Amino acid sequence: MIRFELYKTLRGAGRDLTIQLEYQARDRGLLTVYGPSGAGKSTLLRMLAGLTVPDSGYIEVNGICWYDSRRGINLAPRQRRVGFVFQERSLFPHLSVRQNLAFGMEHRDPGAVNDILRALELDELGNAKPAFLSGGQRQRVELGRAILRNPALLLLDEPLSALDSGLRGRLQRLVLEFHRARDLHTILVSHDLPEIAALSERVIHLENGRIRQAGSPESVFFSHPLSGKVQFTGRVLAISREDILHVITVLAANTVIKVVVGEEQAAALSAGDAVIISSKAFNPLVSRITGDGEGGSEAGG
Repeated sequence: MIRFELYKTLRGAGRDLTIQLEYQARDRGLLTVYGPSGAGKSTLLRMLAGLTVPDSGYIEVNGICWYDSRRGINLAPRQRRVGFVFQERSLFPHLSVRQNLAFGMEHRDPGAVNDILRALELDELGNAKPAFLSGGQRQRVELGRAILRNPALLLLDEPLSALDSGLRGRLQRLVLEFHRARDLHTILVSHDLPEIAALSERVIHLENGRIRQAGSPESVFFSHPLSGKVQFTGRVLAISREDILHVITVLAANTVIKVVVGEEQAAALSAGDAVIISSKAFNPLVSRITGDGEGGSEAGG
């Protein structure tokens, strides 16, 4: 179980931001924190990791108190069993991939490092230095190092935002595999709605330092439940007219899909929109995913 109640005022040049957050989850479903820039998402992760001290509140993970302002408890980051993958790169440039992966392990285990190298598809780069790696390879090392800390809590601060769609999809699947296989509490910060829909079991929507909504991705991003036995998310690449039909072209993972919709529905969509496609009785339904909690347009073939 993870639960926290946190208060923190951030002083800024333009305005102050007062963060007031209270949340608890008994299971270990992957949680995504979503919201506009400046909402307090990264600050939340830094407070959970012990890198930023709250003004007041508490943090408890798996029955262990990490922070309690009233009782004077504030465990250091190294005592919190946190794996943290930042937006910015933080590998040690003078260490090899293998040494970076092993750094921070409580007990050095070459076998575990080898297993992670294979899972990350980096077997042949174990002795390479970070300068010789691509951006995607460095990001995989960051993720592997966080996993090898054997964390009680895995924190991911938009770690995949700079990657191309193909590599991003593979690393998303890897994150989900690690999360499930190791029974982790995982909190992901993401702006990408298809990524959120694909990975998350719960979503916190932050706005101005407060939780505006919390629940399943469907309940947060849609005003009405979706029906259909098959559902997947994607992004609109193009909208075209073919004879009397309107066709939207959607990129879902690495697959391009074309869906026939009505004229009114086509007019409600634009290239770049995040959508969810569901099938009900052989009739495809296309719903635009919105970031403000309001339901988008629903298009039927």
